[in-house]
Amino acid sequence: MSSGNVPLPTKGEPMHKRTWRLVATAATFVALTTAAVGCGSDGGSTASSTTKAGSGEGAKGSTLAVPGDYKTIQEAVDAAKAGDLVLVDEGTYNEAVDVSTADITIRGVDRNKVILDGEFKLENGIRVLDTDGVTVENMTARNYVSNGFFWTGSDRYHGSYLTAYRNGDYGIYAFDAYHGQLDNSYGSGSPDAGFYIGECFKCDAVIDTVVSEYNGLGYSGTNSGGDLYIINSTFAHNRAGMVPNSGSYELCYPGRSNTIVGNTVYDNNYLEGPGIDASLLAQGNGILLAGSINNTVERNLVYDHERTGISAVPFPEDDASDVPPPASDLDKPCDEVKDQDLPEKSPGFVLWPATGNSIVGNVVSGSGLADIAEGTIPEGG
Repeated sequence: MSSGNVPLPTKGEPMHKRTWRLVATAATFVALTTAAVGCGSDGGSTASSTTKAGSGEGAKGSTLAVPGDYKTIQEAVDAAKAGDLVLVDEGTYNEAVDVSTADITIRGVDRNKVILDGEFKLENGIRVLDTDGVTVENMTARNYVSNGFFWTGSDRYHGSYLTAYRNGDYGIYAFDAYHGQLDNSYGSGSPDAGFYIGECFKCDAVIDTVVSEYNGLGYSGTNSGGDLYIINSTFAHNRAGMVPNSGSYELCYPGRSNTIVGNTVYDNNYLEGPGIDASLLAQGNGILLAGSINNTVERNLVYDHERTGISAVPFPEDDASDVPPPASDLDKPCDEVKDQDLPEKSPGFVLWPATGNSIVGNVVSGSGLADIAEGTIPEGG
């Protein structure tokens, strides 16, 4: 079953909090030793354009129509200038689009009928690389070897009314990117995560009103945080729901200072698909703070998990590149610490703590081990 059979809201329509079952791949979280601490709780509308297709400069730039003016999305993106709109008509586009022009918008006319299809051969649906101010909205990316929609090294990014399913790594992915927003979007069938924001501090980013299901992880974020808000969203039927974590295999460690508020997280016990990386450890948990510190988890509805509803556990890393930084470095922005020299010799096994977290006002029920838990690992791993 594909998302084309179940229409999703397009730009301008409300994003309802419901789930759409897709045939998807997925992934898993090993039971860490836990000690219970407490118990708590479309439709086809055409997007407006700034000018008529091909009519030249407008108040906010030109509109470049695909396939009217340009046969492929890539050709239109390459021709675009700052302020332009690339408006993509209905159809299936077998291409991997790289964006190198700042301050453009790439918009489909119908989220469910503008489809980028990697045919299990191409790497990324749309990749925005070291480019700022790029908005991508109102379209679908499926069957890519790596990611559906991907911003890296970007500032002022925005993804809205996007669908990403059955991709080989992540659905909608921001890495080393700042001042961004992902909203009204859907991610499914990723062995790693439906949504990911990683390696940024302070991220200054928002994930708002998304649905993520049948992935390895609904949300994953390694070494990210600081004005990072994950709100008003649904994470269901993944191996694990939401897993902010730390590790020296990416820069700007540790993960810290995330705000997770107002989400619905349920039945993340999906074991039928393949899983990679942290998802192989996390199954059966709702919100799992894995070596991530100083987070706020409030007013979420979390239920029906085989292990824990909400838990904070240390994250074990073998052959680590570095140890957790001193407290004095935790407020330093990522660009001040990412180029620091690593130890000449690996410290070996490192246990990233999960301390300083505030878990307040959540409603949690139906957990196999504990509704709210704090985890430990015996000394020596």
